[in-house]
Amino acid sequence: MITISFLLRRKYAANRDIFIPLICLLTLSAALLLSGCSRGTEGGAKQKGITRDAGHPGTMRLPAGNGLAYVGRKICGGCHRQETELYRNSHHDLAMQPAVRQAVLGNFDNASFTYNNITSTFYKRNGKYFVKTDGPDGQPADYEIKYTFGFTPLQQYLIAMPGGRLQALSIAWDTRPKAQGGQHWFHLYPDQKIDYRDELHWTGVYQNWNYMCAECHTTGYKKNYNPDSNTYRSSWSEIDVSCEACHGPGSRHVALAGKLSSEELAKIPGRGLPVNFDKAVKGRWVFSKNASIASLDTSRDSDVLIDVCARCHSRRTTIDSGNPFNKSLYDTHVVSLLEKNLYYPDGQVDGEVYVYGSFIQSRMYAAGVNCNDCHNPHSARLRLTGNSLCLQCHKADVFNTPKHHFHKPGTAGAKCVACHMPAKKFMQIDTRYDHSFRIPRPDLSAKFGTPNTCNQCHTDKSPQWASAAIMRWYGKDSFKFHFAEAIAAARAGDADAGELLARVIRNKNLPAIVRATAMQQLGNYLGPDNLQLALNGLNSGNAMLRSASLNALAGLPVNERYRYLRPLLADPIKTVRIEAARLLAPLQEQNLPQPQKTRLDNAIHDYVAAQLVNSDRAFANVNLGNLYADTGKFSMAVTFYKRAIALDKQYVPAYVNLADLYRQTRKDEQAEKVLRRALQSNPRSAVLNHALGLTLVRMKKYQAALAYLESAARLAPDNSRFVIVYAVALNSLGSPAKAITVLSAAYRRHPRNRDLIEYLTTMQRDNGDLDRALAYAKQLVRIAPVNDPQAAGLLESVQEKITDKKSGGD
Repeated sequence: MITISFLLRRKYAANRDIFIPLICLLTLSAALLLSGCSRGTEGGAKQKGITRDAGHPGTMRLPAGNGLAYVGRKICGGCHRQETELYRNSHHDLAMQPAVRQAVLGNFDNASFTYNNITSTFYKRNGKYFVKTDGPDGQPADYEIKYTFGFTPLQQYLIAMPGGRLQALSIAWDTRPKAQGGQHWFHLYPDQKIDYRDELHWTGVYQNWNYMCAECHTTGYKKNYNPDSNTYRSSWSEIDVSCEACHGPGSRHVALAGKLSSEELAKIPGRGLPVNFDKAVKGRWVFSKNASIASLDTSRDSDVLIDVCARCHSRRTTIDSGNPFNKSLYDTHVVSLLEKNLYYPDGQVDGEVYVYGSFIQSRMYAAGVNCNDCHNPHSARLRLTGNSLCLQCHKADVFNTPKHHFHKPGTAGAKCVACHMPAKKFMQIDTRYDHSFRIPRPDLSAKFGTPNTCNQCHTDKSPQWASAAIMRWYGKDSFKFHFAEAIAAARAGDADAGELLARVIRNKNLPAIVRATAMQQLGNYLGPDNLQLALNGLNSGNAMLRSASLNALAGLPVNERYRYLRPLLADPIKTVRIEAARLLAPLQEQNLPQPQKTRLDNAIHDYVAAQLVNSDRAFANVNLGNLYADTGKFSMAVTFYKRAIALDKQYVPAYVNLADLYRQTRKDEQAEKVLRRALQSNPRSAVLNHALGLTLVRMKKYQAALAYLESAARLAPDNSRFVIVYAVALNSLGSPAKAITVLSAAYRRHPRNRDLIEYLTTMQRDNGDLDRALAYAKQLVRIAPVNDPQAAGLLESVQEKITDKKSGGD
């Protein structure tokens, strides 16, 4: 029988991912804007060893390490005039500028804007720009605009605040022409009521420029955060995305160019620059005989160039603040997989993910296409406009015809991007295009609610209508198995998700990011076959897959993990190495063989260093708290959890993990205090309500616990764990009928969820409704993998009960 003891046996699984997703992460859109940047210094110009270059505002010569130094665009432009002209006034050039007359586009002629009953006024005084608005205490005050941020289709404004911070104002200027609806102030969160107490307020941590924006809106950026004083002394070479942001510090190149002829310089790899793009851009796209799509006439290393772009044009977290040049992206950053709220199950863009994660899903990436093939790297503009860009590699008589696109030539539907690059607006007005170049699948929209380009245009029609049209045009093979079925099943907890995920992982024709996403989710479905699949992934040549395979094995006992994972402690790629360190950290104090202990210690050192890169953020401090909790250093763990809370009072994982640590050390009263304090500022957090409910269960305050468990299930009705725990509590406290009602409501929303079906079967069986229990058990057997012993055993237990009842009746 399922009783209250079930709750006591189940430890709350706090989020211990390497990097917990942020509400806003780095945004580099076409306009190089970001809905969550802010706070920083003016550039640290008075720091020792830094001199301003009078030739360009904000330019400084900074040491870059390895004997290299940044020289600034003025030096580059002396020889590279054509590239400099292309770059001038580009999105990269105007990514960030001092707030001077020629840069400020907004109306500062005593213009006013009202949001959430607060009126902000924009004005000028003595040639400087100001805004009067609500500050960190909610009171109106005057703030000087220090920098502009981006220039089209909107412009944000940065304000200097104490502690060396720059903060991005959440009221932005729509720079589009008036005829297009522009030339007005607007708020980035119009449907929310953001005030000074909210984490998204312009004075808050998620609008902090030093962390959120600076790395990709400056060149040669150094954050220089001091965790003891919680202050910044940030510095940079140039306050925009200049030449050396991509090519690396240019001092060696300049020195060589001054001594060598152009012919001699050309013989040096990369011409003395840290990044050598030669292998990335070589080759021509040519049409072989009878081919309708071009192919490269020679091999190239596209990732050299793509990794440089992806350092900013991706959803990622930085783990190395040193020199990133000529390193793999995965040595310096952790890239998000196809996670819920970032991507739809079919891989389409949902949240702000900034191109890279979409592009590496594409057939074009697999064929060797890189950013340079479509975009001029110096102007950042497309090389050609309209369909002409695509027709460089796709023959016009095959693809630019109604026989292919089934739309009238010259109409919107005849444009390649209309069907293959679905658009979505971010920051209210900034339209961005999905770079996965996918074939429309309206059938998936009907199944999973994903968007599709057909119905983006034909808004009066249904996905079924669009599916029928595609079937008519392209045949039944148009709707073959798609990895979305596996990703959606895993997100819903479906009984057959493990089989579907394994199918995706085994398909080596699928993109690595797709297979890695499936692999990471496989951890919830580790049977003998899937275990071997995850173990095989540890030997993959792809870092994403190796890291995801580690994550899939996280649920194994730590000694078993050690058996399989220890070789990856010396992995050449940092993202893999530190994930192995995180999972094996509990063994650090054990008596390991010296070579293995040294390897583990070194990998843990790398993990700690990766977190310290982001020590100004709550998630990194929670990660360190988790590490020290896992290694038995409880006082240090408490220190870092509390530091996380001090940085961000609304960061739920910090409270939950601190409370869980108190649980481990038998301090439930302190755990209760922590969670109650957290709920004061996060009353609608299902996670906090659930955690407090479990804490009260341990304290035997069952009725009080029930209220919080109920709140968690109500606030997150699609979280089967929360629903099941609430139902178990109801059942244990004498309300089995209500418990079954709660589970049944969740089951109707998720009829293939394995856990819901199992608990419904068990509760119905234990409460004597054997007919319903039998129906649920049979449903589980139907949808579970073939020869699933757990499903078969549950069905057998119900059948035995029925047999026993009949025998007793006879």
